[in-house]
Amino acid sequence: MGGAICCAGSACCSCLCSVCMNCCGTSHQQHTRIGYLTITIVAIFFGLIFLYFGQDMMSPWEKFGFDCHGDTKSICLGVFTIYRESFTLVVFYFLMILGSLPGGRASLGFNQSCWTMKILFIIIMFIVTFFIPNSFFEVFREICRYVSILYLLVQVIVIIDFGYSWSENWTERSESMLTWLFIASGFFWVISLLLISLNYYWFARNDGCDKEIVLITFTLVLGIAFTILSISNLAEHGSLLTSSVVNCYCTYLCWDGLTNDTNKTCNTWDNGKDTGIIISFATLILVITLAYVCFRKREKIADQAPIRGAAEPILESEDNGEEGKAYKDEEDHIDEGYGRKMLFFHLFMLLASFYFSMLLTNWGAANINDDDNDSYQNKEGSLWVKFSAQWITILLYVWSLIAPKVCSSRDFS
Repeated sequence: MGGAICCAGSACCSCLCSVCMNCCGTSHQQHTRIGYLTITIVAIFFGLIFLYFGQDMMSPWEKFGFDCHGDTKSICLGVFTIYRESFTLVVFYFLMILGSLPGGRASLGFNQSCWTMKILFIIIMFIVTFFIPNSFFEVFREICRYVSILYLLVQVIVIIDFGYSWSENWTERSESMLTWLFIASGFFWVISLLLISLNYYWFARNDGCDKEIVLITFTLVLGIAFTILSISNLAEHGSLLTSSVVNCYCTYLCWDGLTNDTNKTCNTWDNGKDTGIIISFATLILVITLAYVCFRKREKIADQAPIRGAAEPILESEDNGEEGKAYKDEEDHIDEGYGRKMLFFHLFMLLASFYFSMLLTNWGAANINDDDNDSYQNKEGSLWVKFSAQWITILLYVWSLIAPKVCSSRDFS
């Protein structure tokens, strides 16, 4: 019966993929990635439901693995359900990594078939986690905190690559696109300056907010500095659009970090009650990053930013042959590197599975001290995680600008 279900699911997915490839001009590998992207996005969606609306649904399971009491019970149920969901995806993608190790046809079959069985495994595994006590997931939460830092590093590289790719795409199309390039750059800078102004208003308008003023001003000054650097002779491949995208992301990290400021005199962000806005922006960035990794095709990069090479393993390899050719024989994409490509992709999704539990619970600091699931417990550690990510983003981007000049003897292609 299991084999029949697996074959039926595989045949259905194969037919749908063939139709999509002919209509959209995409590849088998890309559709495989889209399948895993869909699984992760659905998991994030249900995580939001569990956090805000589904606590009552978890009550019947309390006698198995939960240890929640008193008025905070419903909030505790929702938070620990997110950890269980994250753990389920971590196990799933770990198994996918193991299945990608052999490479060749075996890896191809494991990655592109048996979707029905994979979904059933995720559902059954999620149910099994309810029989695991909360103490296990308290340890898992601590692991997530540290592993999620690795994900943020990869996300930074992907965002920088996104900025470069966008700029190159518009620059190469036609001169008319240059106008739109400047308009887009101006738009991101206006958003950044507006958010900087709001940061001063929300977090630095009262006395005794020297730390907040320094952090906000530092963000503004560094953004201006690397933007000037990107259009100088030191950065031959620099781009105003790329700098504006990176600056906007850094400004967002500044705001996101300061919302966790424990200084109530300075942090006037509605006393931490606007959690939905914080989660919405963070989730949007996560989904865009995952989608970019799934849809973006890896190109041969010559004389470009060295940091982009770090993003290549998780991007899809560029298709060979005539442009617009959608369908390719199965043999065309069974190569020696297929298993390695999918291994890196699954590793990226594994890190994202750790990270999304931290995203939805504010790095494990969801507020379960009062009966209000719209509230986060501000935590100084979360603040410094966000600013550390910001500074690493700036360092990596600046290095991508100056490395070809500083290390002129090296080949960054």
